[in-house]
Amino acid sequence: MKEKEIKLLLNTTFHRHFGISDIDWGELAEDTVIVECNKNTYIRKVHQYERSLNYLLEGATGNFAYKKDKLVCVDLCFQGDFFGDYSSLILQQKSPLEIRALVQTKYFSIPFSKLLEFYAQQSPIIIEQIGRRSAEHLYVLKSKELLESKTLSARERYVDLLKNRPGIFQDISLKYIASYLGVTAESLSRIRRSLAKDEFLP
Repeated sequence: MKEKEIKLLLNTTFHRHFGISDIDWGELAEDTVIVECNKNTYIRKVHQYERSLNYLLEGATGNFAYKKDKLVCVDLCFQGDFFGDYSSLILQQKSPLEIRALVQTKYFSIPFSKLLEFYAQQSPIIIEQIGRRSAEHLYVLKSKELLESKTLSARERYVDLLKNRPGIFQDISLKYIASYLGVTAESLSRIRRSLAKDEFLP
């Protein structure tokens, strides 16, 4: 992808998520990398530092943590999502999470150090706007996820995923979805059979 196309991509992405458009993204576009990876590729392994801000253009990723010797999926990200370990990125501490591409995936990656340098050149109003909207977005997203995990059944959460991300689960391994929902693969299969009987599933 050419630098001009990356510049347009950054403008579109940051305008959509943060309402920012009056910025020349040319300098940051020089440091932005477009990455394509195959299914099951490790994007970052456990106990490494998060160094970049990543945004999904195509595909899906999963964040995984180890519970004793068992690998647990703690988050799913899809096209149009920023992804990674934000705590590791901000605090620059080693991350307990590993990140994998769950399908053929394409994303852009901006080195966090370059992003901070770019922010420093912008007006305080722009910096505050990005920071505030980023915090608001993450707060709303995580609050919703926490509430749903505590109040909705695995079936209800699965149906919600299907409504919001139609078609994507045809390519993602059911074991990852089951892990994310906190159920066994066998329980998820029963949920799917029940939904098929109710003519919910295609």
